[in-house]
Amino acid sequence: EEDVLEIVLLWHGKKYEVEIKETATYRDLQLLAYSETSVRPEHQKLFLRHKGKSCNDDLKISELGLRNKQKLKLMGTSEDEIEALELQHRTAQSEAGMVLDDFDWDINPGNYTLWSRSDAEKSLIKMAKKIEINIMNPPRQGKPLLVLDLDHTLLHFSRHMVNTDQHDQMLRPYMHNFLERVYRHYDIVIWSQTKWTWVEIKLTELGMLSNPKYAICFALDTSVMFKVVGFRNGNPKRHKVKALGLIWAKCHHWSRQNTIHIDDLARNFAMNPECGLKCTAFRRDKNPEQDTELLRIAAYLELLAVKHGDFTQVDHNQWQEYLAKHESK
Repeated sequence: EEDVLEIVLLWHGKKYEVEIKETATYRDLQLLAYSETSVRPEHQKLFLRHKGKSCNDDLKISELGLRNKQKLKLMGTSEDEIEALELQHRTAQSEAGMVLDDFDWDINPGNYTLWSRSDAEKSLIKMAKKIEINIMNPPRQGKPLLVLDLDHTLLHFSRHMVNTDQHDQMLRPYMHNFLERVYRHYDIVIWSQTKWTWVEIKLTELGMLSNPKYAICFALDTSVMFKVVGFRNGNPKRHKVKALGLIWAKCHHWSRQNTIHIDDLARNFAMNPECGLKCTAFRRDKNPEQDTELLRIAAYLELLAVKHGDFTQVDHNQWQEYLAKHESK
């Protein structure tokens, strides 16, 4: 077996215990520090007592002279701190309750790799032990699972339109029709990247909990998302993810074989890319009357439920081609 060192990172007065193989590289150590503290590798200063050649990315841990349980001081500004400062500025110009536009960092099939799936799985297990799922409507026997994002997938929310007669302007065209159609085949779960207060307001004020033609099984918010490290085009990024394994850990009748997740941000699929279908982002100020995305996705989901017992046999990245092929028959 390879020798493993336990290293204690000291950053901002906190201790972070990590394990790393002696055959790993300095770059791997930087990525471990990034996953724990969100200080990007290029912003890190690790105080090593290494003498000799400089610490290039490929230098082996065994060459750094580190001891087991050694403490290493880390300096650097975290990505979270930088984002918090940016958020303060952006929030002053943005409506409360909206998901701030973050389309500038997303992924596509082929340009993204999840770093250290084992660390991500540990985060999943830790989160699964903490959370409780509050069922609003019991799952129906034999129904597969449809996980739906809210903002920019089903609607474009504005707090200024709450308690007005402009509710319909926030909804993506055909939203209620879409939910009615898919509910015949799927149990529906909402997973939003906003706080629960806003999830509750959106679901209630927009009539999604009182519609007699469909029912929401349960809803999740940003508090049950955790961060992972991934590479897009070779560059690392620490970002939140919607890990479907959290649902599967609580509801054992669902799995990757009978779950599909629809979101306008593909990075939310990072731990379960085979279950993700990326839709175009909906904005009510961009020709909403021309948006028929939900009608087409509904048709695809109906075909998927009827024709496939195992959803992993279908590439959801090719959903439009799949739909066109079956519609032409």
